Amino acid sequence: MDPWRRDLVGFVKPYLPAVPARVLEVGCGDGWLCHVLADAGYAVRGIDPQAPEDPLLSRVGLEEFHHADAFDAVLVVLSLHHIRDLDRAVSKIADLLVPSGRIVVVEFAWDRFDDATALWCLKHLPSEPGEHNWLHALCVQLRERQLQGQPLQADALIHGWAADEGFHSSAEMTRALRRRFSNDAFEWAPLSVPEPADVTAEEERVAIHSQRIAATGLRFAGSLRG
Repeated sequence: MDPWRRDLVGFVKPYLPAVPARVLEVGCGDGWLCHVLADAGYAVRGIDPQAPEDPLLSRVGLEEFHHADAFDAVLVVLSLHHIRDLDRAVSKIADLLVPSGRIVVVEFAWDRFDDATALWCLKHLPSEPGEHNWLHALCVQLRERQLQGQPLQADALIHGWAADEGFHSSAEMTRALRRRFSNDAFEWAPLSVPEPADVTAEEERVAIHSQRIAATGLRFAGSLRG
């Protein structure tokens, strides 16, 4: 398990109910987190429109997903920001939970990305694209601006890209979550280099705390409001 995934699991686990709780992951991708939690004793189901064939996963989006039994917890990792109807998605998640159910969210706070963070990413990213190619695509454009002697204007570039994609901002996601869930945990966290590079999540965290770069990750945990 790479350091970024290990750091994410370390955040998620303390906010989950005790095993063998029923856990749903929305936007599970290849299902790596589902398997980590299943190995720990949880009863896990992952959903994603592009999920691979896997007994723990279902190839379906949140909007179409139905399940006979309610879940004890729902995880949402890097998928809430691009769900088209944010409020409807959060309400659907709430409806899938037991009355005491919990939600744990790890998200991309793209709206916090600035020039200082962009320069830091350009310095530390690996040369070959990894799983999270959004950052590499952004940095290709930023490097071109550097070579041409132009101002980076990373915030304008990423805001334009996010607007074209219809991404929700960190403020919009936080408001939607707090309408349905208690705010048991909230933090800005490392996210800029979620793949092998010459820097660790802890080094990124130090750079954030010293205010050299912005935190571009959002982490939230809460319980369903009565």
